[in-house]
Amino acid sequence: MFSFLEEYKLREDLFEGNGVEKVMKYTHHFYTPYPEDIPKALETFNPFPVELKAFYEQIGFGFMHRRKGKLNRVLDPVSLILVNLRQDECRYDKALERTLAHYDTDRQLLFFQSDKGEYIAIDRTETNGSNPVFYKHHKLTDSLHEFIAGFHKNESWLESIN
Repeated sequence: MFSFLEEYKLREDLFEGNGVEKVMKYTHHFYTPYPEDIPKALETFNPFPVELKAFYEQIGFGFMHRRKGKLNRVLDPVSLILVNLRQDECRYDKALERTLAHYDTDRQLLFFQSDKGEYIAIDRTETNGSNPVFYKHHKLTDSLHEFIAGFHKNESWLESIN
């Protein structure tokens, strides 16, 4: 489903020799979650978005259109829990509190943080095998695949988000 991002998965062997210079030129940087992290997220949020589970298993988590000063991150499973349940460092984050007010936290999970610091959510319930993606009260796409593919192809795709 997300095989078009396979080349951006970072592995230890990529960093041997002059590999660091090569890796730093990658458009995206994705990391493999620890084996216990995905099941923990699945247990914490039921239902869990099927497309996000597939993304974590196939690609992982990380940064899209990665450059200095750009965030654009797919949250790792642990951060997904911390952000959505407002735990640890997220507990007293007033900006996060205001952001969550724009989402149906019973149906949606914040899973992506744009370089502007804005969060984007995914619907926890699937529709025809897909999970719609939202920015506040507006549906951006009908599926996570559509969201990721659109942003992968066009870095400016998210610039309209304020």
